Amino acid sequence: MCSLEVSKDKDELTINILPLSSKYQFKDGKIGSQRQGDDETITLKNLTFHKNEIDKINYQNVTKEVDNFIKNIDKYIPLVEKELNSIKKEEVKSKEININKAEIQPNKQNLIELPLDEILIKNGYYEKRNKSSRNYKTLTNDQDDTIIVSRQSNGHYLYFNPNDDSDRGNIYNFTKNRGIKANDLLSSENIDINKLKSSIEPITTISQSSRKAIENYKNLEQIAENSFLTTARKISPEILKEFNDLKQDNKYGNAVVPSYICKNHSRKDGEIQLLTQSGSISYLSKPLMQDTQGKQYDKPIKQLCNGNKGLEILKANGSQKNLKDFKNIVICESMIDTLSYCELKGLNLKETLLCSTNGQITSSQKEVFKFLNEKAVNANIILGFDNDKKGKEFDVIAKEIIPRATTDKAILKDFSDDLVIGKALGLKANEITKESLTKPLNDFSKKVEYLSKKYEFLEPQAKHERVKELFGYNIPKFKDIAPKIQPIAGMRDCFKRLKLLENKISNEYSRNI
Repeated sequence: MCSLEVSKDKDELTINILPLSSKYQFKDGKIGSQRQGDDETITLKNLTFHKNEIDKINYQNVTKEVDNFIKNIDKYIPLVEKELNSIKKEEVKSKEININKAEIQPNKQNLIELPLDEILIKNGYYEKRNKSSRNYKTLTNDQDDTIIVSRQSNGHYLYFNPNDDSDRGNIYNFTKNRGIKANDLLSSENIDINKLKSSIEPITTISQSSRKAIENYKNLEQIAENSFLTTARKISPEILKEFNDLKQDNKYGNAVVPSYICKNHSRKDGEIQLLTQSGSISYLSKPLMQDTQGKQYDKPIKQLCNGNKGLEILKANGSQKNLKDFKNIVICESMIDTLSYCELKGLNLKETLLCSTNGQITSSQKEVFKFLNEKAVNANIILGFDNDKKGKEFDVIAKEIIPRATTDKAILKDFSDDLVIGKALGLKANEITKESLTKPLNDFSKKVEYLSKKYEFLEPQAKHERVKELFGYNIPKFKDIAPKIQPIAGMRDCFKRLKLLENKISNEYSRNI
């Protein structure tokens, strides 16, 4: 009796009738015959064969063996079905393998839905937690490649480089801009994409976020006279009361400043670009030292962004209404610096527009820079960024947009430090200069150095006079301002000597009791 050998190639089932030399294939549920040398072939697609199709058989030039095969079809059907079932099981198993492979190698669509922040952390980046928020995570690496990652409402993860407008997009843009492939980031042995989870909360739409922040801002009261801006940052209350738009969160005592972006508005005669409030910035009276899980931040968080980030802008009460009438525009890294600058320089607040970038220059802020440069044609635009590497970078970025801008640098790190240290040393705002700041500091440093070197050699009476003279400098005052003045040449060594000297004085006093 003839036996069957069944094999599968794509969607065709091949049946060999053994020991006959003819090869038969079933096609579309019908048996047909085609001469191929000494062989007969018949094809079946879709892996179906039905007994009732036998009445539709049409063939010609078919050998006796084929005729016998048709007559005995009932015997062969179970064998064919058995082989078909076996083949189908193999297909199901193959599909499962392919599905698993698809999970391991995500397609382009779901790759941009994987937590980009966690992928980068697995590839050598680390979070700058003091620069991160619920919706934005700031990452950097040892090569100082800093990016900010966000999660959109549709689940896609995007990033942007705060120092390069062309460096932004999804994971494919990130890898392309760095000369690598997306799969290179997933090749790390410690990455299991099915277990990646991000703590970044999806951003709500711009309009929703802005509306809520603006509504909350408008419900706040004007800043109080006893604000920490006066008690801790030493800004004159007379200056603060000139700004109705400078608000205060009464629950925590935070100072709140409005932020703006450029937006096109439709009119009958066409579109017009205007400054539109996008949110606000809260300057915290008490910096946040840890997150909600109790984990310490690398650096204290001093500001929070509400709504969508723009350029912080303050106009004094009764100031100019048209930008072309302003005589000064001051741009610093924080509004505290800008307010301090105005007090230090004695600027007329009604003729001055106060601005702040809040530590980063974004694309929306650049649009505002361009707007101010074009509209405030008569204003002297002053850049007062921090006196450090990052401040110099901001200065270059701003001058690319506002070439006519001038630069003014603080004596210390920023203008807030200048004001705080100057007033701590008993100086009035208009008396604070580099010489007036450094002279009392150098005098104090010289007294400490002399006494620390001569302490063991001085006669008791002379030693007593020198110690009394030193303590007349109000040592606690210098200790309070130590973190801000240590960058000044010689001051770091001064405080090291002071600590050793205090120990000597304390030990000698204890022995004499």
